[in-house]
Amino acid sequence: MIPVLGITTCNQFDIFCKLIDSINYPVKTLSILVNSSLNYFDMVREYVYKNPNHNVGKVDLAFCEQNLGCASSWNFHIKNYPDAEYWVLCPQDLILGQNELRQIDKTIKHCDGCFGDNDMEFVLFALNRSMILKVGLFDENIHPAGYEDDDYRKRMALANVTMKWFNIDCYHTSAGTIKSMSPEDQHTLMKVISPLNDEYYKRKWGTFKPLCNGSLKERIESLKQITSESFKSPFNSEYDYTYWKYDIDERSRKIFRIVC
Repeated sequence: MIPVLGITTCNQFDIFCKLIDSINYPVKTLSILVNSSLNYFDMVREYVYKNPNHNVGKVDLAFCEQNLGCASSWNFHIKNYPDAEYWVLCPQDLILGQNELRQIDKTIKHCDGCFGDNDMEFVLFALNRSMILKVGLFDENIHPAGYEDDDYRKRMALANVTMKWFNIDCYHTSAGTIKSMSPEDQHTLMKVISPLNDEYYKRKWGTFKPLCNGSLKERIESLKQITSESFKSPFNSEYDYTYWKYDIDERSRKIFRIVC
């Protein structure tokens, strides 16, 4: 049984409903974070309670109109269930295949984290308690999205955690939040906020761009190589790589709201 399946949704209601319907393996707690308007929250709540999935034991709904962003949303599901053995995280724009959740439940028992193959590693993945203790939570200074997965790859590489991969055949629509934004919001995100995340990642790790090609295993191996242009700890400091500080000055430059 999956202890916690964490889903964050903002504005893709149709595909979100299909995701809920596609849960085909026992889940103890389905944690749904609604990063949107109160009207959207009501739509989600009504659908979930009127269309119960028999594989789900308990549904917990949370609402935040502030749009927490990717890293903060992932952290929300982990922090809200600190006693879980492990956490499965996936986006709203996914329809699960026949065997992913079963594979995760079997695989995570033999590693610190397991990830989908075929460049889907941070689309559907699971982290256990050992991973959080060794690597920590996601860096919420990266907002609303952009480098949170790259930063975590780097920290996993330096922590020498154990990782495994599972075969993934789910349908990922890639109908991400950005595709339903107004042109003005898209411009703000891509031209104003994304460069700030670029700058932050470079300050943190000494390199501007992480390796973007190849499998997660290949990327992890690459990130283990400390070059003259990269750091072996965040900000080239004495801090352990599990450590990150919520930088209120950094985050205040990246205010971004989506109201649906």
